[in-house]
Amino acid sequence: MEIKTFCLLITLCLGIQRSTSDISRRQKRAWIIETFTIDEGFDGPFPHYVGSITNNPDLSLFEIHGPGVDKEPLNLLKIDNTAKIWIMYPVDREEYNILKLVFQAYNKEKFLLNTRLAIDIVIDDTNDNEPKFGNQTYEVTIESTPLQGTALINVTAIDHDSTEENSKFSFSIESVTPTPQNFQFFINKEPDSGKGTISFKGCLDHEKAQKYTLIVKATDHGQPRPLSSSTTVIINIEDGNRHLPVFTNEKSQASVKEGQEDVLISRLHVIDKDTKGTKAWKAKYKIQGDKNNNFRIVTDPDTNDGLLYVEK
Repeated sequence: MEIKTFCLLITLCLGIQRSTSDISRRQKRAWIIETFTIDEGFDGPFPHYVGSITNNPDLSLFEIHGPGVDKEPLNLLKIDNTAKIWIMYPVDREEYNILKLVFQAYNKEKFLLNTRLAIDIVIDDTNDNEPKFGNQTYEVTIESTPLQGTALINVTAIDHDSTEENSKFSFSIESVTPTPQNFQFFINKEPDSGKGTISFKGCLDHEKAQKYTLIVKATDHGQPRPLSSSTTVIINIEDGNRHLPVFTNEKSQASVKEGQEDVLISRLHVIDKDTKGTKAWKAKYKIQGDKNNNFRIVTDPDTNDGLLYVEK
């Protein structure tokens, strides 16, 4: 653990009360009030020596109070009778970045001096948090042959380290399955945000692959060892509308009894060579010449057939 010490020379007036009949007297004494920095990444062994306050021979007992002692995080710090400070277990800077303590000093006769000494314990940030994605998996479906450079999908991540150098991170695409042919995926990170946008260069073609699986990694800039995590991005490529629907029969005949309503009278078959189930495959029917709206036609979602009904 690296211990950094900043020293400030302060002159204090210390009064010792001998008894209730004695007159309090004061004398000037020089003290060094020290600010200690401890590394949040230190994981033992404990107790671990943090530092000591410059001691005066007339003083034999010290007490400390405040965060890290009798307030959360409880019992993190101890001070012994030689004014040495010890840390008892690891501390997380993301919860506590500075501990402001109050010291009380006693002389050899166990009289409490009428002064309170302050000291700061600063928790130094360690790169102990990797960037984390908002989702384990991202998925999007796009139409075939989008324009080059089109934004396909956004991913987001966040790094909970406190300092800027440890919380900054970059995105990268680690792998693409199957291997792209004649095009490339890339990701750009928006400045001062945790969002990355995936785009492409080249030509996406449903005929070559219906789906691409990307492994995207976020790596922070922390030292001495950058941390990272990854997420999976699935990009589905829909078939483009390449083929016209074609009726299997150019003519169809049907009959219906007079007075019947809402009766299926004919099923019209079409063939569309686009990928089944896609928007390009689904047929839309329209009746022409029925000025009185005697008929209606809907699409069978499973077969793509046109279902012709008598309406009235």
